[in-house]
Amino acid sequence: MKILIVGCGAVGSVIASELVKDREIDEVKCADVDLQKAKQLTHGLKNASACQVNAGNIDDLVKVAKGVSVVVNATLPKFNLNIMDAALKSGAHYLDMASGIDPEPYESLELEMNKQFDQNDKWKDAGLTALLGGGISPGTTNVLAAHAA
Repeated sequence: MKILIVGCGAVGSVIASELVKDREIDEVKCADVDLQKAKQLTHGLKNASACQVNAGNIDDLVKVAKGVSVVVNATLPKFNLNIMDAALKSGAHYLDMASGIDPEPYESLELEMNKQFDQNDKWKDAGLTALLGGGISPGTTNVLAAHAA
């Protein structure tokens, strides 16, 4: 299985370092607008490769996602719809870390998330899965536990 991680910052780095340990993962492609950051991340990681991608450009994303099974979005939520669309066009499953927290053109969390939820039928028809908000925990659960205590 091949995995594409878009975004090589703190979150993407941790995801990549964990995925390369899995024997079922053949390759982890690490993509970022900053190619040096992607290369730095993949240096020393078994079965990892670096590539440059502009998350604001769907065609660029589709090219990088070609042949992968899963696209992991570890970028800012403002790129969610682009990366989600590219994953669908390339025939890959999708996972993002957060939704709707960017201030512009932020309308409301509900509206921002609904833009992604409205894609459900397309994903269903393609036989693919899109999981949203995979990075919400443990941070949110920590806050809730502290509040409850």
